[in-house]
Amino acid sequence: MEHITEQFNFNADADESGQHIATVRLDLLGAESRTTLIDDFLTEWERETGVLTEPISLVFKQPAMGPGGRDFDIRLQHDDLDELKQASVAIQQFIGQFQGVSGVLDDMRPGKEEVKLTLRPGAEAFGVNGQLIARQLRAAYFGQTADEVQVGPESIEIDVRLDADDAGDLQASPTFRLSCLMAARCRCRRWLS
Repeated sequence: MEHITEQFNFNADADESGQHIATVRLDLLGAESRTTLIDDFLTEWERETGVLTEPISLVFKQPAMGPGGRDFDIRLQHDDLDELKQASVAIQQFIGQFQGVSGVLDDMRPGKEEVKLTLRPGAEAFGVNGQLIARQLRAAYFGQTADEVQVGPESIEIDVRLDADDAGDLQASPTFRLSCLMAARCRCRRWLS
């Protein structure tokens, strides 16, 4: 091996960029100086690396000469993401069984869970609107300064937020208490669906 280069926030095969993307590039000795074929080296490197728990996708490949891009792409589309992923895995397994095929991957990344809230009819009459709910939920999940205390020469801010267990439970949001303008406190489920 001549050089090892690490490049963060970039991978030509990922079709995206960000802190979660990286490329490790090895420059091997020339064919006249080494006794190993590149394909054998890649196979051994992948075997030695083993299964890693952190990466969503990990591909060992050699750079291709000629026109850029992948040898071929298959685009799948479906409304059910679980069914889409199962189809992707089945196709990858089928393609991967052929000799000489390597670097088979999909670019389907699991996103973050989402909760969609809708105001019920009549909620605005009680001073409940989207801005009020968004502000209070944001403060609950990301924190908000509730007070500032002076202790000697130091100023200490007191931030309030949901504890990690409650914040991680998206099913708890309907029982989240809101401070309403007309009613002192109310549960989310009264005004949201």
